[in-house]
Amino acid sequence: MAALKPTEDAGLAAQWTQELLVALQVNTEGQGSVYPYKDTDELQQTLITKCKDIKKFSNFDLVRVIDKLNQCMFQLRAWYTHTLGSFLLEIMEAVLAAKSLPSNGGQDSLMMVLKLLEGTILICTVNHEPHLVAKTLEKLIQARRLPPNVNARMESCVVYWSNKDDWHGVPEKVPINCKTGLNAQLTDRAEQLPPSRATVANMEDAKHLIERVVKDKWPDAGVDFFGSAINGFELEGSDLDCVIQLPLADLQACQERVVDEQNESSTDPSANLRRKQQSAAMAAVNALESVCLGGENSASVRVVEKVLGARVPLLKLKTVQSKVAIDVSFNNTLPLYNSRLLKAYANLDPRVPPLGRLVKFWAKKRSINDAKEGTLSSYAHILLLIHFLQHEGLLPNLQDKSMIEESKWPSVGTVEKVDGCHDVWFMDPENEECKAELDQWLENRSEFAKTATLEGLLRNFYRYFAYEIAIHHDVVSITSTKPLDKIEYFRQVAAAVAAANADDGDRELEASEAVDDDVGGGLDSVIDDEREAEEEFPDAEGDVEEVEVDELCDYYTRADSESEEDPGSRPSGMARITEVSPVTLPAPEDPPGKLPKIEQNAQHQLFQRPLLCIADPMELGRSLGTSFQGGDRWVFELRRACHILEDGRNSADKKAQTLFTENRNTQKNAWRLYDSRDFPPIFENEVTTKIPINSNGRDLLLGNTGGFIKELQGLPGMRRVKVEGGRHEGKSICVFSGTPEAVRTCKEKFQERLFQFEGDVQRPSRQQRYAAGTVGG
Repeated sequence: MAALKPTEDAGLAAQWTQELLVALQVNTEGQGSVYPYKDTDELQQTLITKCKDIKKFSNFDLVRVIDKLNQCMFQLRAWYTHTLGSFLLEIMEAVLAAKSLPSNGGQDSLMMVLKLLEGTILICTVNHEPHLVAKTLEKLIQARRLPPNVNARMESCVVYWSNKDDWHGVPEKVPINCKTGLNAQLTDRAEQLPPSRATVANMEDAKHLIERVVKDKWPDAGVDFFGSAINGFELEGSDLDCVIQLPLADLQACQERVVDEQNESSTDPSANLRRKQQSAAMAAVNALESVCLGGENSASVRVVEKVLGARVPLLKLKTVQSKVAIDVSFNNTLPLYNSRLLKAYANLDPRVPPLGRLVKFWAKKRSINDAKEGTLSSYAHILLLIHFLQHEGLLPNLQDKSMIEESKWPSVGTVEKVDGCHDVWFMDPENEECKAELDQWLENRSEFAKTATLEGLLRNFYRYFAYEIAIHHDVVSITSTKPLDKIEYFRQVAAAVAAANADDGDRELEASEAVDDDVGGGLDSVIDDEREAEEEFPDAEGDVEEVEVDELCDYYTRADSESEEDPGSRPSGMARITEVSPVTLPAPEDPPGKLPKIEQNAQHQLFQRPLLCIADPMELGRSLGTSFQGGDRWVFELRRACHILEDGRNSADKKAQTLFTENRNTQKNAWRLYDSRDFPPIFENEVTTKIPINSNGRDLLLGNTGGFIKELQGLPGMRRVKVEGGRHEGKSICVFSGTPEAVRTCKEKFQERLFQFEGDVQRPSRQQRYAAGTVGG
């Protein structure tokens, strides 16, 4: 196919992409479950031809083709081959060779390049060409071919995938048992974080109060608590999470109050079941609200909010005297096991609770602990910490049944799966049946692990997640000491969900299943998600799957709604996967471009976790993660923490104070966030030069919609050019930040252009010269 012309119809780009998809699909035939697929001679020849096309493309052609490739991202990953990876890298080289990239239909071209890079190359190509990917990524960053707001996380990717160890600005790995004056500062800080005695007393009073209120309404109901207040990592001001377990009779009574003809209109029995569960929970919330608002209870507890639209309806309460916040849900039992698991880890080693509190306190102070904002909940941060401590050999995997004899499993933990699918078994160090095995494991730890300090562990925690995890490629799990391959992981998720979905219609309503777990998602949630995937991302009826590009990478609005202890309203992970293995997939279907159902759903789940992905340790079909903007902020803060703790210019007290400084003016706009960083880039030493400028210099830089300042900032190696001080303040300062050579070149260009500009300003206009009689009429 000939190279496209800028004036030709954009449909030719779709035809070009369609030819590529057809070749990739044909290549998979007869290869079974092999992944990545092997390259046939025919596919290699097709890709060679496509590479030649790329070199002939105009900038318009290149942007259109990248746009079309982004629209069929699912297929590119599903039918991936090594040669396809090399072809995608050739596209990145063409991006580097282009002098400029025009926008396409209002879409920013740099963002389109980023989508293709993060959607395929950093997930698939890194498996077989890690160093080449790192080199290409380095060139893209330095040539400013990516949006500058993503540089923090992209630089971390370069460090991880390259074979270079001495990157500028990346701290050296310190021993986990290092001990300086900072360790004492951190220890003192950690001792100040647990709740005070008065707060603990208020929490106990709040527990007794809610138990009394519930028992007045439902005498046979069970009242349990979970979350930060009881999992061993509590801080001052932690909320109280409560789950009320209604007996079957009370649950059915709640259901009978709900009349919804639409509930029975579906032919899907599992859908009707979930609607009944949702309705029953809503009725229970309304009933408890009436109890709290009436009689003497209104003087003790007040209703703050009803959250009925969530998958698990909540009633938010607050005690009148002690102001303790309480979130109440019904028959949502799975978080109870999660809290007990975290408590077991906290009891294993006395260093775990203070370290967990420090991490939570740091995340809170730096405003990266809110899942609604796209960052990570406190629960997610504790899972990351446990994974890190397992990686360093401090903690075992408490869900590893191979550590004890099979005959002891029932006496150690709950063998029966919750709701028939969630594996909640784990070893508790307080259980005598497994205490000997756990004590032996702890005794066999290395000397480094036994003598590790808060300082050494915290510094390595920040470094591990800033530079030693591939956030696009890996799944972090506390059931595995090493990260898992994300694409194969989600294929196993999709296969498990398909199997569960096949049996879902036969499930009967039980008291323990009364409410589908919204906050934690859960199996039913994944099944719903699977059906939504078919609706939102249907396989193409033609040759190319038409997925909305804006929806594919909505960088700055998408965030997961998660609570403190049980986050993840859009689950996309699978519990208890400790290693990944190929999943047998059905043969490709017609029409061309259509994916098998399991593969389609696997790609949809992967779509929801494009950056950091944390597998829930117990709940089948659930994971946690960040949005794109939240991921930028999270990596930014990790790198900031690394830089602060390594900086030898500051005292230990100053380091601790700076590390936990409250981020009052959080830059939620990631474009401004990276511009305000106080840690160095990884490539070269950066210098900042400030020069005073007059009004002419200011007009030159900012006039004509800032065209010249954009030109200077676009020079290779320049990070920032900005003007400080207003026109009416009398003085203005021009700030140049970048590599020494880039700053020098930038200053020279500015001074040369300023000289010409001032000459033009001082030269009389033609009208002035005409009035003076120096020119004709």
